[in-house]
Amino acid sequence: MSDETNLPGPKLRRVLSRAKALPPLVLMTVFTLVALYPLSVHPGTKVLHGSRDRFIFLWDLWWVQHALTSLHQTPLHTDFLFAPFGVSLSYHTLNLTNGLIGILLGSKFNIILAHNLLLMTSFVLSGWFTYLLVLELTRSRIGALFGAILFAFGPARWLAVWSGHMNLSSTQWIPLFLLLLVRCIRRRRRHYPLLMACTLVAIFYTSYQQVVFTFTMTLLLLPPLLIEQFSFVRTNRNFLLAGLVLFLALFLLLASPMLLEMWQQNEKATVMVRDLEWRNMSVEPGRVLYGMKYYRRWNEAELPGFFSRLWPLMPESGPVTGYVGVMIILTGWVSLFAVSRQMNPERERERDGPSSTGACPCFCFSG
Repeated sequence: MSDETNLPGPKLRRVLSRAKALPPLVLMTVFTLVALYPLSVHPGTKVLHGSRDRFIFLWDLWWVQHALTSLHQTPLHTDFLFAPFGVSLSYHTLNLTNGLIGILLGSKFNIILAHNLLLMTSFVLSGWFTYLLVLELTRSRIGALFGAILFAFGPARWLAVWSGHMNLSSTQWIPLFLLLLVRCIRRRRRHYPLLMACTLVAIFYTSYQQVVFTFTMTLLLLPPLLIEQFSFVRTNRNFLLAGLVLFLALFLLLASPMLLEMWQQNEKATVMVRDLEWRNMSVEPGRVLYGMKYYRRWNEAELPGFFSRLWPLMPESGPVTGYVGVMIILTGWVSLFAVSRQMNPERERERDGPSSTGACPCFCFSG
């Protein structure tokens, strides 16, 4: 008998392939527990020391569960602030995604425990989803593990964690969206656009800035993928167009409550308030695309004269992290393009994607 009869069947191979993704999940969990010690052993009574902004997000978790479970009203408007008139929370860092998940984690009974579980989960899932993304791109488990650790435990995320900004530290949805995008183009399954829309909605309700980061990374990742699958794209334009329409329709439908509230508040707000909010929105693309040169003018006044000259050398600053991250992304983009051109077509069909240990593990480093 030939050796082919001893090979496992398709279902068994699928199960074994999925089982190989579990050890990195366990490893990310262990790293998270060690990195957050002693918080990891006191999750129900302690919070990380740092910025006072953390208490804003604790209030956000409380308000979302209180509005939905007790008051049975939308959490996008509250009269608990600026009483008796109330205020809209559409431009506030409401972090609605974590608020909804927090209800399942028991935020009604222990808001501290729900907050810390969400924080630890963001580390674990950011690393695990990044591992799966880089593995899908490179087929290198070492490169995928390296990229996952750098993304989940990198300085950009630690800065957000220390500042207490849960909306910026909850980065797990970004690599998940990119993973679904890659698999949608390569595996051509009809349910991937639906999953992508739901993931983008989770990003949108977590942080508007992360939507900008997601689109920036998508624009950098999409061209080499389309080049790699050029023959399929050329002959199946209607299929791709239908998937795009389905993706946009579902996203707009699920995001419409917040979008409509933002539109109404934008019509009511003064010019000064609108300019302030949109300035904050417009700074984020500058942080990613232009780094120090664009972003410095908003923060130069916050630093002493001597330190403002050393601004490009400060590793904890968000602009520098974004600037260096874009350089790494571009390097990965070029590497992936070069690998996709040199691939053997038969080997590409076997592996369903490019194979390289150094093609693009650094793609997910920027946060």
